[in-house]
Amino acid sequence: MKRIITFLIPLLGLFTMLHATNYNAPGSDIILIKGGSFTMGSPESEDWRSNDETQHRVTVASFYMAKFEVTQKEWREITGKNPSNFTGDKLPVESITWLDAIEFCNALSKRDGCTPVYTITDSGNTVSWNRSANGYRLPTEAEWEYAARAGSTTPFYSRKVPGAEDVNFYGHYPYQIEQNYFNDEVLETRPGVYRGKTRGVAREIARQTGFDSIELELLKPYSTDYNTVLDQAQSDQHKQVRPALKTKIDSKKWEEYDIIILGYPNWWASIPMPIATLLESYDFSGKTIMPFCSHGGGRFGQSLTAISKLAPKATLTAGLSIHYSGGSSLSKDVEKWLKKCGVK
Repeated sequence: MKRIITFLIPLLGLFTMLHATNYNAPGSDIILIKGGSFTMGSPESEDWRSNDETQHRVTVASFYMAKFEVTQKEWREITGKNPSNFTGDKLPVESITWLDAIEFCNALSKRDGCTPVYTITDSGNTVSWNRSANGYRLPTEAEWEYAARAGSTTPFYSRKVPGAEDVNFYGHYPYQIEQNYFNDEVLETRPGVYRGKTRGVAREIARQTGFDSIELELLKPYSTDYNTVLDQAQSDQHKQVRPALKTKIDSKKWEEYDIIILGYPNWWASIPMPIATLLESYDFSGKTIMPFCSHGGGRFGQSLTAISKLAPKATLTAGLSIHYSGGSSLSKDVEKWLKKCGVK
């Protein structure tokens, strides 16, 4: 029988080379950052400012920098291992230390026939930088900020404060929300949704099980505006609405599935109404439901009871509740849960 996962919705960044006057870019993934002067740091009036951000003028020479973060595939090809928690060949490598990063740079230099930049001694306690070497290195703090600012003087290079539609972060709390929590209409970017919790857990489960994976989409999606989606979702839950699903599962395929791993965010201590639509749209008789939910502190709430009522002829296993995105223990938590349920 087949199994399916259904769910409702620090990185090693860029590495760089020696000054551009001394090196030719080896490929299209490395680009020239033309040198210049800029004001490094931030004004004292800027929110979320650290004490070490005193503004001062800095001049940097031209240098080359990789356009993208180092992927896990690239890291594994160079080091033979992948330390990342959220795995995927095209995902950026994470869960590494600064020492790991400079060792990677040295290994990459050796592979490409360049002179390694760093000398590491005393079990990693002492690191020296050979400025005449032509190998790969990490950007300096000044180079990083110069490149990241892209000529801007605002807190964000985009000039506009990014929202949940632009980057994946806990969108309930955009920039400057602290002093405007009860009047967020004055914010340049209003609170939005966080898209990484349930999806991230589902991807980890899929990685460990190899199950088919389907993300449920609504025929008429909820609003991307935080306050609006709260009103819509609460109204649907209060009225027990069953929103139509755009996602359809072939009936013959559905019959082949014996285990359904069902994921969802905890909405007001219960399941989102689209999950109720799913449970009433397909025959769960004789199937096993393995539930997991992402939450901000409410764990499962009454959601397991709701699932049992809507799919009374299914077998409900122990569930997995994940606080926000699960943190560094997610992989092990998923592994223990799968083993407990007899999947691994």
